[in-house]
Amino acid sequence: MDMEQANELGRLRETIQKIDEEIVRLFTARMECAGQVAQYKKDHDLPVLNSEVEKRKMEELSLMVPEPFRESLKQLYAGIFAVSREYQERLIREGTGAYRRDGNEANGERK
Repeated sequence: MDMEQANELGRLRETIQKIDEEIVRLFTARMECAGQVAQYKKDHDLPVLNSEVEKRKMEELSLMVPEPFRESLKQLYAGIFAVSREYQERLIREGTGAYRRDGNEANGERK
């Protein structure tokens, strides 16, 4: 690989790094919201898993990306949904409030 190719690859990797940082920020925000959803479900005695909602959401999301990316997006969101459910189940099982960046739990208690 010559110097020009190495520089181009480096720039592409920097772009991916910035995208990854944004994905992590958004993932954190999503998980915080999932924690609040868990509290709502606990308060209203609702199950964590709602297969119909997940199925409908997956269909909506898959239409938001170009066709060549749809299967990959479905795999990605299957994992995100699973992680979100596991987090909600843990919060409900342990009886703890959801994490928030401000250091407070969603139920109003200080960590």
